[in-house]
Amino acid sequence: MESFPRTMKNPTQAKHSSQSSIQTLLLEESEAMAKYALTSGLAVPAEVVEKLEHIAARMRMTGSVSDSLASETNGSTPGDITDLDGENRYIRQLAMIHDRFARLVAPATPRTIHLLAVESAKTDFWHFLGPVPLVRRMMWAAIIFLVAIVGFSLSDKVNWQNIEAGWLELSGSASLYNLLFLLSAAGIGASFQALFEANRYVVAGIFDPKYESSYWIRFVLGLIAGLILAELVPLGPDKTLVGEPRGLGKPTLAMLGGFSSVVVYQITNRLVTTVESLVRGERKDIVTSQEQAAKARANEELDQNRLKLAGSLISLQQQLSKGATPEQLNEKLGQLLKEFTPSEVIGEIGSSQGKGGVKAPSEQNNQGESRAGVSSEQKSQAKGS
Repeated sequence: MESFPRTMKNPTQAKHSSQSSIQTLLLEESEAMAKYALTSGLAVPAEVVEKLEHIAARMRMTGSVSDSLASETNGSTPGDITDLDGENRYIRQLAMIHDRFARLVAPATPRTIHLLAVESAKTDFWHFLGPVPLVRRMMWAAIIFLVAIVGFSLSDKVNWQNIEAGWLELSGSASLYNLLFLLSAAGIGASFQALFEANRYVVAGIFDPKYESSYWIRFVLGLIAGLILAELVPLGPDKTLVGEPRGLGKPTLAMLGGFSSVVVYQITNRLVTTVESLVRGERKDIVTSQEQAAKARANEELDQNRLKLAGSLISLQQQLSKGATPEQLNEKLGQLLKEFTPSEVIGEIGSSQGKGGVKAPSEQNNQGESRAGVSSEQKSQAKGS
């Protein structure tokens, strides 16, 4: 029967390892919050501090949970696990102490206080740039862009005429130097905004390192927004009669775009919405004009038909006054029907008449007279008999 590899932990050891990591985290964050509360002048209950110090001394004296378990059982599964209750009791007590301190130091968070405590214990030379790694990296970025904008401004190719000339009006190294100058201005604005925002959260004790990537995303968006606002969006300064620029220059626009990429997004979105509304408005106007033209044509045709009908009725009235015969009246009515009735309806009437469904008035009169003659002849025969 094969045995398990020696590197595999049994369930009890895995459970104790998890308990040890949670217990260590609770202890470190509780101690950091206790120091923060005491040095900030907050009212800390003495029994809570005493209990925390007692648990910390016991844990440092006995070592970690996993080490003590391995030394007592030599890596085998213990038969008696009565020590688990004591370890769980430590975790429960630390959780209660942790919750007490978290309520006491709010709105600061335990993670931020623990991070600041760990970073302050380091003896790094560059620690003076900021209390957390994000602030130090952002400080380096701001210093690099400051040096870059000063260095590019010393070049003869970077001057006011070239800056205001436009992106496509320059070429070669002159265009490159001026674009890098504007990009440096956007970088200064983006780093300024990120440092200001991060410093506000650090001072409040609510800085969360899991959002570090969002700071760098906004930093890159600031670089893009600054270049867009300075070169692509038509917000540049006007020119006076002597050629002096008036208003916000491109370096200022680049810095503002880097500081607030949201503003550039709103400006671009507004431009897109305006163009889209113009296109939609043109389509709507075209459809409306087409509908109005069709309605005007229909009204014109209706008026013409009314005039024709009035003229035909007047002609019919004149024939009646002159004593026209019924055949003439029927012929005139047939002409009116053919004139004002659609051809499809006339075709349907003609087909029904061909099948014998409808008979002409003269044919109906002849049939009536023949029936009357037959009935009178039958009556005379009956009287003679």
